[in-house]
Amino acid sequence: MVDFLRKHFGVLALLAAFAAWAVTPTQASFSPSVVRSKSSGVVTIAAGGGGSNTGTLSTTLTNTGKAHLSMNGCSIDSATADEELYLGRMVITNTTTVTLTRGCSGTCSDAATTCAYDVVEFY
Repeated sequence: MVDFLRKHFGVLALLAAFAAWAVTPTQASFSPSVVRSKSSGVVTIAAGGGGSNTGTLSTTLTNTGKAHLSMNGCSIDSATADEELYLGRMVITNTTTVTLTRGCSGTCSDAATTCAYDVVEFY
């Protein structure tokens, strides 16, 4: 193609064709968002409380299998507590609830555990 343009139309035509091709905007199609809903919150298990507590989502999930839970950090309110026992794990329990469970069983008397979360549901 380059040789054809140069031979029949000269170098200026070749440069003009290249310039037109180089600055032609590309078309992009955008689909609707893939996120159905997002909920954020905090779950706290009080000092002296049991090993778990629940939090209520701000939106009801349609399908828990299409939801992703992110824990955004946990804190304990005691400098002497064993972090391995008090920092927990969080799961999506059902379409309206997340559950925070910490490692100590029974009563954890010397520290409260607070964890923040985000739940994003996709289409």
